[in-house]
Order: sequence, then C-alpha cells, then structure tokens
Amino acid sequence: MKKALNYVSFILLVWMGTPALAWNAEEHSAFQISGFATINYSLSDQNTTYDRRISHRGSLDTSVIGVQGRYDLSISSSITAQVTLSPNQRSDDGYEPVIRWGYFSKSFENDWTLRIGRQRYHLYKNAENLEVGNTYTKATLPKEIYVNTTYLSHDGVALIKNFDLDDLGSLEAGLAVGGSRQYGRNYQVGTGLSTYSPFNINGQNIFVSYLGSKGLEMTSSILVFQSEANNVGTSAMGSGYLLYSMIQQKLDQFRIQGEYTRISVEQTLVRQGVALPAIPKVASNSIGIIGTWMVGDFKPYLGYARLLGDRGTKASQWSTKAGIAWHWDESTILKGELLHINTSSNIPGLFDERVGSSIQGNVLTMSYNKVF
Repeated sequence: MKKALNYVSFILLVWMGTPALAWNAEEHSAFQISGFATINYSLSDQNTTYDRRISHRGSLDTSVIGVQGRYDLSISSSITAQVTLSPNQRSDDGYEPVIRWGYFSKSFENDWTLRIGRQRYHLYKNAENLEVGNTYTKATLPKEIYVNTTYLSHDGVALIKNFDLDDLGSLEAGLAVGGSRQYGRNYQVGTGLSTYSPFNINGQNIFVSYLGSKGLEMTSSILVFQSEANNVGTSAMGSGYLLYSMIQQKLDQFRIQGEYTRISVEQTLVRQGVALPAIPKVASNSIGIIGTWMVGDFKPYLGYARLLGDRGTKASQWSTKAGIAWHWDESTILKGELLHINTSSNIPGLFDERVGSSIQGNVLTMSYNKVF
C-alpha cells in the first residue's frame, strides 16, 4: 500500500506541476521554475538485490522527480532551490523529500561567482544532478564509476572563476568548502536487512573544467574529506580523498567519453576514550568509457566500466551497458537499457549477497523522462 501511494504521488506531481510551472514562468520574469521526472522500471535476473533496490521482482524504486526554482534578486545575484522526491537514503524502501539545492549566488566583475548554502561538490560530470540519471540526454557510464555519490552534497561555500580563452574555448576553476550529515548502509548478509548509521563529513574540493571550441571537454577534481561517526561508546574518525578525471570528444553526431575515479580512506576507532588499532587503508579505482551516436531522433550508446581494489582483483566488478534513447519531443525521452554485470569470486560488488562464486547478472531498465 505504501509503495502504491508513492507511485501515485509521482504521477500527480507531474500532472499538476506542468501547467503551474508554465504559468509562473510567464507571469514572473524574475522568477524561473522548472522540473523533471524520471520514471524507471528495472528488472534483474538475479535473486539477490542489485544496487539496493533492483531485483528479479522488478522495481520502480529508482525513479526521481523534482522541482527547481530560481529568483533573481538583481542582475548579479539570485536564490536557487531544488526539491526532489527520490529513493530514501536511510532505508531500502520508499521515498523521501529532499532539499537538494538551496543557495544564494552572487556574480562579480571579472567572471567570479560566489555561492553560499546547500549545493554539490564539483565531482563527476553533471555532478549537480547525477542521481537523476535517465532524465538527461547524455548517456552515463555504468554504476562502478559513480559508487561514491555520498560525498556530493554539502552545506558550505563555493568560489568559482571563469576564463574566456577566445578561440581556444573556456575554462572554469574553483574551490568549495563545506560539510553535511550522511547515512552509511550496513547490509546484514544472509538476512536481507539493512541498518543505517549517521555520520558527519567535511570536505574541501578543488576543480578545473575545460570546454574547447572543437568539441573537446576535460574535467579534473579532487575532494579531500574528513568524517566522524558515533555509535554507542565507539567513534570512528576517517580521512581520505576522492580523485576524478574526465575527457570527452564530440565529432559531429558521435561522442566518446572516458572517466576515472580513485577513492582512498583511512579510519581510526576510539572506544570509551581508548584508540583501537588503525583500520587498514581502503582504496579503489574505477575506469570507464562510453560512446554515443545520434541518428535522427535516436541515440544508441555502449559503455564499459570496471571497479578494482588496490590489491589484485579484490573488490573487483565490471559491467557493460547497451541502450537506446528516443527523443520523442524537445522535453520527453524514452530509454531502454541492458546492463550486464560481472563480479569476482566471493565479492558481491553492488549485489547484496555473497554467493560463494562470481556473479554474472543482467539488469533491464525502461524509463520515461520528462523535463518541464
């Protein structure tokens, strides 16, 4: 019953929101409002759950809807907010409303911009809307590249500088500092149950993005972070970094994109005031490539990604994805996608259970995507 009500709320918000958004845009020139909806149906051929919510029973639980508004206070300052109804981050079931953005922005001379409030670190391509996934016209790489999206949101300050390079294109560079409260998932193998523990995270993000005049685009970013979690007499103090690089080349109707991420984390436990032996450093690397080709109103795409721990094949998983997006009209896209996943022996990867051998599974996703 709870799931049925959630699905109905998706449909009602999309249905009622479209005319209201159009009216506001016409009546209030200083106020701009827009929204999006991604309705996904995903089906796996494995008995165990993939990526928290997808199983052989089929699921609509990766769907997301959102509304975003911007009010221009002056020609150089504005307030932006975005609210989404998205999968619950503190449970493996249901949805929750989230204020994803809520910041004040001020532009200065010489192309400087200051943002204060809730925003996203400049990690990954399209980091501000990464979880929306199928809403965007660009195909995304398999999940192995984006397993660390927990670190994106923060309440803080960002200072951004844009450089006009004339015929060479443009460059954007910046620094973001902030903190947030997140929830870490602890899956209990053999029970099918999960618990969620809160933790605080603070980070400093430096990023550089280059947009060339001949279809070349490059991004590099690093987030240095510190985390703290407290659970009944025991606290965990962590520190680490997340490194990301992307290169993309567009050639007429064809696009090829490569991405790389590395995360490294160290933790120390303190129990009743006594420091315990340090937990060994955990580090992993992800690499992926995707190509898309625009043929009329259709965009077929093919991608590959691999997640690999520092020591041999531990925590290894790789997957390929093939799909096609139909641009039905300017604001509507229909997508079909098949994802094939392989995990190493005794390591479940993004599956929940350890099955004693490697997993070869498939996930089929059909989606309706609307921007309004």
